[in-house]
Amino acid sequence: MQESATWKRARTALLLAISGISLYVLLPSLVAVASSWRALEHVEWPFALLVLACEAASFVCLWELDRIALQTRA
Repeated sequence: MQESATWKRARTALLLAISGISLYVLLPSLVAVASSWRALEHVEWPFALLVLACEAASFVCLWELDRIALQTRA
């Protein structure tokens, strides 16, 4: 029983370390993306609407794929 608790703590520590390393590696890219939000002023409305429509279609397709994979009608 003690071994199981030790394994759970080690696994949690490992996952926390992996998450921390991932954030350390990706943080500069995330900051660069977040700091460029003002560039959205130059996006034309028809293109923005097309992007939103494609994103909505993507969600619908994912929901349909989940429904097929789970073999449910709901």
